[in-house]
Amino acid sequence: MQFARSSMKSSIYEEGLARIIYNSNVFLNPKAKLNRDISVVIAKEFFKGRFSVLDATSATGIRAIRYAKEANADPITVLDINEDAIDIIHRNLSLNNVNATVIRDDIRSFSLRSDKRFNLIDIDPFGSPALLVNSAFTLASKRALLFVTATDTAVLCGNKHRAALKKYNAITFDSDISHEVGARILIYFIARIASQYNFGIEPLAVLSYNTYIRLYLKIERGDDKAMKSIESYGFFYKCNECGNQGLYTRYNIEQRCSVCNSRVNISGPLWIGKLFNERESYSDALKDLASTYKANEWRWIIKAILEELDIPFYYYLPEITSRLKKGSISIDKLIELLRSNGYMASRTHFNKSAIKCSCSYSELKGIISDLKV
Repeated sequence: MQFARSSMKSSIYEEGLARIIYNSNVFLNPKAKLNRDISVVIAKEFFKGRFSVLDATSATGIRAIRYAKEANADPITVLDINEDAIDIIHRNLSLNNVNATVIRDDIRSFSLRSDKRFNLIDIDPFGSPALLVNSAFTLASKRALLFVTATDTAVLCGNKHRAALKKYNAITFDSDISHEVGARILIYFIARIASQYNFGIEPLAVLSYNTYIRLYLKIERGDDKAMKSIESYGFFYKCNECGNQGLYTRYNIEQRCSVCNSRVNISGPLWIGKLFNERESYSDALKDLASTYKANEWRWIIKAILEELDIPFYYYLPEITSRLKKGSISIDKLIELLRSNGYMASRTHFNKSAIKCSCSYSELKGIISDLKV
């Protein structure tokens, strides 16, 4: 195939088994390597053989190439609307000896004219994925993976309330729990869309890092599965007066705090189901991945993902100790104490200064009050 060669100076970036040409006209984010690494691991462990991929927002083609070379993906379809990106994608496919169908198009228009069905659809746009998700369900096979990135975390995590209502049909407010709240708002937003196409969803993993949220979802067609997903919603609440926080299901929404009777802030609707279904199926592979990182931060994140309790919402400890007028405490010591008192407890990758535990906010405050600094 003949394609134009850009006159702009290009550079080479290496990641996994891929060597990528890029320039200033085509976006490449090295900080997203962590999310691409996890994507390859989960896809490889899920399919354990050949599978088809739609890389719907490709840019350099790095995700498609890594799926091909590291996870046995084939056939591959690559989309991008940027003419410079199409040129770079062709060059990168050739450089890596990977075959793919490359189309200059947007997933929305592509879905209207394509009769192909894909085992894995990867949507990684700059900004919100809200307008692109519908198309994924018209292109997905009956049982598939859907990987979605959102970089509009200011919207999902509570800083832009009007935009959250318009884009995700969700109420948000600023809180120390905002990263998990934002991820769960995005999951339930996708679950509602999925149900319209008679798909249910099941999160396999969630990554909240830097300025993005990445979802790794299993989707499957079926009325029962769609109904189960669409019913898995609730609302996060937090009291500004006493700090009490928790989960309202769709059946018990209150406006007043159960502890101090002050009005509470509410975010939602959001996903209240598990975030790490089938974690045991890819845990060994993620451990192997973590061992390859030189950056301690990424090793820590994967360890936390593999160990964190799969329950809604974490407790941000600096906020609690501040209310108690108590100095900083050892998180590891607190987790050990909670476990010795019969509670489940762990760190969370959402925030290094937070924990997840099975006790109530009031119970946790009492245990922290008695903890010697």
